[in-house]
Amino acid sequence: KQLDWCEVSIWVDREYEKYQQQKLDIKNPEELAAAEFDCIIITPERERIVKQISEYLIANNLNQGKEIYGRLV
Repeated sequence: KQLDWCEVSIWVDREYEKYQQQKLDIKNPEELAAAEFDCIIITPERERIVKQISEYLIANNLNQGKEIYGRLV
């Protein structure tokens, strides 16, 4: 999906099953391990969630050593 400031190659959420039931193309975060991307952009509503998500991705090597950016919405 092309946005005005980036191209989304994969959208993940730990609650992906809930979104898939709503017919949204949201994937399991584990799929990042096989995905191709340049960086990860996290867009939660609260700053502490950026930290939690970043720590989870790094601890599970799902960021593939790529940069993680937080952008509050």
